[in-house]
Amino acid sequence: MNILFYKTCIYKQVTVISVLMLLFLVSGCSSDKDDEPGIFDTLSAIKSFSEEAPDLEKKMEKVEALGKMTPLDFSTLKTLLPETLLDMPQHGVTDNNEALMDLQWAMVTALYDDGSNEGSNNDTKSLSLSIQDGAGEMGSATLGLLYASHTMIRAAGGQITEDDGHYTKEISLQGHTVLEKTEKINNGGTKNCLNFVSGDRFIVVLCSENINMDAVKKAFSQIDNKAMGKISG
Repeated sequence: MNILFYKTCIYKQVTVISVLMLLFLVSGCSSDKDDEPGIFDTLSAIKSFSEEAPDLEKKMEKVEALGKMTPLDFSTLKTLLPETLLDMPQHGVTDNNEALMDLQWAMVTALYDDGSNEGSNNDTKSLSLSIQDGAGEMGSATLGLLYASHTMIRAAGGQITEDDGHYTKEISLQGHTVLEKTEKINNGGTKNCLNFVSGDRFIVVLCSENINMDAVKKAFSQIDNKAMGKISG
């Protein structure tokens, strides 16, 4: 599976993140390890692509090192989730620390909302925050794909806009390089997301429902990136 093929398709059909995650799922979910590409084939493809992008090549060296490490346990990852975001309380924390296809991976997700969804109200303001450890085979592959997506967006001029006007672009936010993305959701609203790497290890995804991007960026400032940096060393 050639990542350059996906680089070409990105400009014609879908956003960078969708293509990369499709590549990840297809290569990672193979049932026949002898005949189909797997996690390490994905990383190898990204590494080959990175030879044309020195910045990505340096990051891939760290990704390879993380691939040999054991992901953090749920209790440790959970401490990285803030108790509140935009004054909304945390609830519904889920644990994705498990083995998938014999590959260990770890991720926690928390929801934050303003409590306005009692009854049948569709105007709930809410945030979801996911933190995935980039250690281990699965985590390092996801991290490598995210780094590759940044490289591809830069090659496209820093932003990819879809036919409906929604977009994915690279921005700088409080010293972090972040993917800012908007997309339509089923109720006709817009989902605003920030996707970034914290501490050169953790894949962080912050998404909103009925909250504008400026507010999501304010919530970003309430994430404890220093704690993630300390764990990463």
